[in-house]
Amino acid sequence: LAGLTSGTANYDLAISVPSGQLLIGSTGTNPLTLGRSGIGSLEVSGGLMKNGNAALGSAPGGYGTATVSSGTWDNRVLQIGQSGTGTLTLMGGRVSATTGAIGSSGGVGAVVVSSGTWVNSSQLTIGGYLTTIGTGSLTITGGRVSTNTHSVAFGDGSVGTVLMSGGEWNSNLALHIGRSGSGTLAMTGGLVTAASGTIGSLETGHGAATITGGTWSTTGRLVVGGAGVGTLAISGSGATGGTVIVHALVVSVAAKDGRKRGRQTIPRRLQKHASVDVSAAGRTEGEVFSDCSARALRGLASQGNRAGPDVSRVAKYRRRRSRS
Repeated sequence: LAGLTSGTANYDLAISVPSGQLLIGSTGTNPLTLGRSGIGSLEVSGGLMKNGNAALGSAPGGYGTATVSSGTWDNRVLQIGQSGTGTLTLMGGRVSATTGAIGSSGGVGAVVVSSGTWVNSSQLTIGGYLTTIGTGSLTITGGRVSTNTHSVAFGDGSVGTVLMSGGEWNSNLALHIGRSGSGTLAMTGGLVTAASGTIGSLETGHGAATITGGTWSTTGRLVVGGAGVGTLAISGSGATGGTVIVHALVVSVAAKDGRKRGRQTIPRRLQKHASVDVSAAGRTEGEVFSDCSARALRGLASQGNRAGPDVSRVAKYRRRRSRS
């Protein structure tokens, strides 16, 4: 590898970076492929690994894996499971990219973060990327994953899953669960922060979030059922239930043909459903606005004495909407 200064390299081998630095290209801007049609692996346990765009499992039948326990791995676009199968295990150190994609172009990708930091300066998609679909999973037990926008199930037909029991998952801007595909978040611990969030974002999006532990904090609005289907369930046991902290929780569902939703008329074929269920030790903090039925807001009223939202605002919101 020492003589590689330009062009593209394809290897069916293992690369280990214990110290020093390995640059793909003279300035570390050439592409890196791990597992184009065979098996490729990368291990970073110290020093610096730097490349341009990277793909783990870049073709059907290809399998690429990367493990980072210390040091830094710097990328441009990092695709994990691009047509093939890719895995990333972060146990320490730092992984950086402008954009990350887990499962794209029909591929399957999986990322496990137990320590260290993964920073994407632009966006991270879990299941799909750009116009492609894929299947992706992100498991966070510790460490931190950060970007501007997170999208679980980015493309129509994609499947994205996030399992979180510890650590931090941060979106500087927006967090989408089920953007255009089928996305789920199962949270038993840790901290999720975002400026805004949507569960079931676009028309084809199906999003479901189950919070049984940890905290999901949104400084802006959290919308359950945007143009798609959204479900939020908050529960737990004893004093260890999940907590959702929002500026405003918006739960919306289109009703009959011709009913106005803001200034937009939602036809029957685009009617969607949204529900929020707060039970056991789960709690919410913030205000609730909704145009859906009370049965879609199970448990919210009983949370009023536990720093929960004022459900009377729901009726006020309905009256405002009915006059629009």
